[in-house]
Amino acid sequence: MELTRIAQKHNYQFPPFFKRLWEDGMLDWYKGWNQSWSKKQSWYTSIYPSIKDAPPALLHTGGFDFEMLSAESILNYEWDEWWDTKHQFIPFARNRAGDVYAIYANIQIEEENPIVLIWHDDENAQILAKNFEDFIFRKMVERVCEIQTEEIERSFEGQNTLFQKCILADLKSICPYLKKSYQNILTELYNRSFKAIEKVISIDEMNAIFKQSIHFDLMDTEFVYVKDA
Repeated sequence: MELTRIAQKHNYQFPPFFKRLWEDGMLDWYKGWNQSWSKKQSWYTSIYPSIKDAPPALLHTGGFDFEMLSAESILNYEWDEWWDTKHQFIPFARNRAGDVYAIYANIQIEEENPIVLIWHDDENAQILAKNFEDFIFRKMVERVCEIQTEEIERSFEGQNTLFQKCILADLKSICPYLKKSYQNILTELYNRSFKAIEKVISIDEMNAIFKQSIHFDLMDTEFVYVKDA
């Protein structure tokens, strides 16, 4: 029902892959919670314990500052006044800096709409992936490249093994939805040794994986999305 309302608001037909994830609760980080948090409550204490072992998509693998938007947040999302409305974005996630991840409905690549990152403090948006499945795959590969020791200390009790356990839980949840080649690559990466987290995968190897699996001509290109820029 909520996805239908979002589709109606944006006059947009979501692709089957996105719809399946939504209907199975794989894009729901909030379990229906749409109220303000009190001083004694937080998402981390109230919601996270119930979803961490069978996590929705990208819970541990989207990046330390990545978060999915709730259905209510998507429905009520308000763009800044300088956004040029000729660009049709359907937001679905954000980071703590205020940048927004969105489906970009203006163009099609192999009959699907690409995923973009809209910079909040710039006039440009960056094209990340040609579809939502490739976006998830890209984020999950990037997650194990250049892992920061400070993040392990802050978010995973300083334990590399806990970090690996959490990302493996993400992989187990999302695997049934991904194409077999993506499953195989992620399974191999996530089962490597994490004793030296900075050596799990190099940037060169990551880029080689992307070149062979998800590359397209517009990948990582940018376009202006603001008025009169």
